[in-house]
Amino acid sequence: MQMLKIFVAMLILAPSLTVGSVIADELEDVLGRSGANRKQLVKALDEVPPDERNGLVWLITHMPARDLATLDAQYLLENTHHAYEA
Repeated sequence: MQMLKIFVAMLILAPSLTVGSVIADELEDVLGRSGANRKQLVKALDEVPPDERNGLVWLITHMPARDLATLDAQYLLENTHHAYEA
């Protein structure tokens, strides 16, 4: 019975782990394309409040190349926060 519970738990959790892995891979790819601005993007990801992190990750992974290369951490954090307040 214990083995069945573990198997069911794995079936439930496995899809979310896969999705998380895909998002992490996509984020790493985008950060790799951000050039010298990578430090600013990583800083924003490190400093964003936990409840706003998913929104910032979505924003970064969907940014045009020129924004990836130019937007600083402060701008991203402020605007992510404003979006969550709206």
